[in-house]
Amino acid sequence: MKFLSTAQKIDAFFHPEEFPFLPTARFIHIVLLRKSDSELVLRTDEGITKEMTRMGYQDVETKPRVVFTKRKVVAPERRTGREFLRFYGILGDDCSINASMCGKCPDCLIYGYAAAESGKESKGSLKSRVLTEDGYSILPASEITELRTFNALSELETMVEFKDGKPEMRESLGTVEYVKPEAHFLDVETLRDIREPEFVYVLGNILRTTRYGAMSSRIGKVSNVVVAIVGAEAEIFSSLQLTKLLWDKLSVNERNHPLKDDVLTEKLTEIIEDVCQKAPSRTERIVGDELNKLLNETKEIYQNPKDFVEALRNLKGILREKRE
Repeated sequence: MKFLSTAQKIDAFFHPEEFPFLPTARFIHIVLLRKSDSELVLRTDEGITKEMTRMGYQDVETKPRVVFTKRKVVAPERRTGREFLRFYGILGDDCSINASMCGKCPDCLIYGYAAAESGKESKGSLKSRVLTEDGYSILPASEITELRTFNALSELETMVEFKDGKPEMRESLGTVEYVKPEAHFLDVETLRDIREPEFVYVLGNILRTTRYGAMSSRIGKVSNVVVAIVGAEAEIFSSLQLTKLLWDKLSVNERNHPLKDDVLTEKLTEIIEDVCQKAPSRTERIVGDELNKLLNETKEIYQNPKDFVEALRNLKGILREKRE
C-alpha cells in the first residue's frame, strides 16, 4: 500500500516490500535546519561540544563551531518513534534499547541493533539504515553560546540553610555553557534502502521530536525544518560541506545572530541544486511547494494512522518468526 502521493519523484529510491538483505544503491537524503527555540545544552562531559573548522571554502578562516552530535540527534528521535510504536502495541516488552533488542520491530529494522549480551540468545546484529553524522552550527560558537551561573537554593529559597539551629551558607554554585535561542544548525540524515512506510516513520520521528540535549525536561526545545528531500544512487551530501557552502553564500551583513530563516532556506535550496548537478549520481529533488505538500501529507498520516500502523506492524524483517 502506498502512503505518499506527493513522493512520486523519489519512488525509484524506495526499496520494495521485501527486507533489503543486500545494498541496492537507494539513498534518500533529508536536509534539515535545526533551530533552537530555547536555551540548548549540547555536551557530553564538560562544556559544549565544539570543533575547529574553516568557516567556508572561500572564507578559509578557522573558528570553532558548535557540534550537534549524531548521538544527540538519533537518540531522542529514536525514542520518539519507539513511544509511537509502544502506544499502538507494536513494540513488545522484549525490546529495550539499554538491554536486549527484539530484532523484529520497525525501530530495530530501521535504526539497527547490536548482538545479544553474553549468555543470552543472539538475534545477530543489524546496521542502521539511517546514516547520520554530526551537524554544525552555521555561525561560530562565540556568536551563539553563553555561560550561565546557577545555584541550588534551600527550602528557604536562599543560599542559607540551618543545621543544628545555626545558619550555614550553601556552596552549590556552578556554571553551564549553553546555546542561545534561535541558533541554527545544518544537518543531513540519509536513509539507505528504506521502504516507504519506514521513510514515513523516520520523517515523522524528525517532525515530532522537539527536545534535544541535556536538561531536556526544562530546556532544549528545537524546531526541525526540512529544507529538501533528495533521492540519489549514492550518498552525495555531508553536513559540514553544506554548512561551509552556506556560510560562503551569506553576505557579511547576513552573518549576525539570529540568522533569518527565509534567507537560509533560499540559499540552501540553491546550494542543494548545485551539489546535485555536480554529483556522480542520478538525483531527484523535492523542495519548495512540492516539499510542503509531502510534509503536510505525512502529518495527515500521523493524524489518522490506522493504515500506517498496520503497515508498520506487517513490515517484513530479517528474522523469520512473525511479530505479534
